Amino acid sequence: MRKISFLLYIKVYCKLFSISTIFNRPYRILVAGLLGGILYGLSGCQKLVDVPAPATSIPQHLVFSSDQEAISALAGSYYKMVNTPIPTLINGGMTIYCGLASDELVLFDQGNGPAMQFFQNNLQANNPIVGTNFWEATYQSIYQFNAILEAVQSAPMLSPAVKDQLTGQALFGRALLHFHLVAVFGPVPLITSTNWRTTNLQKRDTVATIYQHLIGDLKRAQDLLPAAYTLLPEGRTSANKWAAAALLAKIYSLSGNWPDVERECDKIIASGDYSLAATPSEVFLLNSSEAILQLKQDNTAYSFNATREGLTLLPIDGVFPFPPYGYLSTSVLAGFEPGDQRKADWTRSREINGNLLYYPAKYKVGPSQAEPGAPVLEAYMVLRLAEVFLLRAEARHQEGDLNGAIDDLNLIRQRASLPPLRKTLSGIDVFGALERERQAELFCEWGHRWIDLRRWNLVENVLSANKGHSVTASAQLFPIPANELMSNPALEQNKGY
Repeated sequence: MRKISFLLYIKVYCKLFSISTIFNRPYRILVAGLLGGILYGLSGCQKLVDVPAPATSIPQHLVFSSDQEAISALAGSYYKMVNTPIPTLINGGMTIYCGLASDELVLFDQGNGPAMQFFQNNLQANNPIVGTNFWEATYQSIYQFNAILEAVQSAPMLSPAVKDQLTGQALFGRALLHFHLVAVFGPVPLITSTNWRTTNLQKRDTVATIYQHLIGDLKRAQDLLPAAYTLLPEGRTSANKWAAAALLAKIYSLSGNWPDVERECDKIIASGDYSLAATPSEVFLLNSSEAILQLKQDNTAYSFNATREGLTLLPIDGVFPFPPYGYLSTSVLAGFEPGDQRKADWTRSREINGNLLYYPAKYKVGPSQAEPGAPVLEAYMVLRLAEVFLLRAEARHQEGDLNGAIDDLNLIRQRASLPPLRKTLSGIDVFGALERERQAELFCEWGHRWIDLRRWNLVENVLSANKGHSVTASAQLFPIPANELMSNPALEQNKGY
């Protein structure tokens, strides 16, 4: 498919968006998002390695001629990850589509073929969401972080402090992207260069190889990055050393390295830089006290002051209301104990065709509330303290420290207005409590449930029991996109596709 230059894309999008002003606000957003998604898809029709430098950046020899210009280039990489016209792997896609694939979300419009494949656990290799939203968009962002890493090495004008900061940020960003690619595809090409001659026909690396490389990158990033959020003016919207530690803990948990999980979590908690938000309703606010890393949307771009999750998952109100994109499954709702404040603060309900349906509402600004130029009150949460406590609880359980695990779980329960767990619980009961707390705390958030079911080997049993259709082992991984297999014969398809 013919490529569309970035500038032409912007011009066409803006012209189409101006046409949409004939609609009232909710439908203007809907139309603009649809048109933007079409153009985004067209601009993304290129091979993995055939990714040009972002048109919003300036040539490398100028970008890295001063500290400020170099920081602007790094900020542009974060900007591109979060400001997208469609939910990508990093900007809402893990939540939405892994929520459908797991036992969290039920798709409302079951005539939506590509999304329905996720819900039915019957993905096809030519699914456009898998190809464009997940694979292409993610590798484009990896390319940008690799470009920054390479440019930093040949930028004598940068101060040592900024050079360290940029290197740490880019290493973290690249690790975050690869981590989530592995979460859905399993083995993928580990891309650490912008040289298309070396990446054009690159094979898939093993998960163990990728994790080992990411661990090395994140350890280095942790050494290079400060604890303070000094890079961007928006607060906790770029990585620091504790973000690197949190991502390290997640990788260690998938590798079963529980002592290192506990060590990384201990460092974050002992820093004193974070505290659990007082109530669930405060968790996802911009610069929340428990935010370790957030991505802040541009309030003049695609979703205005809404997050991509809020724009997609919340229903549209007005004269002609739209139902929610997906509603919460019975297994999610059953996971809330009586009096759980998370259900009260993080879900909403709507009666549709005589049925009361609950939908996720961790973010409150959706298509009916989004306004161009309005203040950004909530930002897309990437890493937060509650997950760190849950990771440490699991590590302590695995190491036999049941009292310590219960202490961590009780902190989460206390914030949810639930009674504490008894210290007399058995190891099996503690793990059961941990599973329930992870489901209730992290539902519809970054595909945590999908990742948990996979790492606990529960995909087939849990999903087959809760979704009304049989789920096979091959459904645990998404298919490698068909067009990538055609353009790179070194790639192999996942089993079952």
